[in-house]
Amino acid sequence: MALLVANEKNYCNTKNDIKKIWQADKILNGLEKINPNFYPIPLVEKENAKELIIRFNNY
Repeated sequence: MALLVANEKNYCNTKNDIKKIWQADKILNGLEKINPNFYPIPLVEKENAKELIIRFNNY
C-alpha cells in the first residue's frame, strides 16, 4: 500500500471515496488509472547480462 500513500493526493483528486474503499481490487484499479506504470514489468536477463528484455508470456 506504499504506492497508495505515495499517490494519495492524485488518488484523492480523482476518487473522493478513498476512506470508504476497502476492496483491494478497487484500490489497485484506481491506482492503475492514476499511474499506468503502477505494476512492474516482467524482465528476462540475457546470458551476457548487458541487457534485459521484456517477458511477454509464460510468467
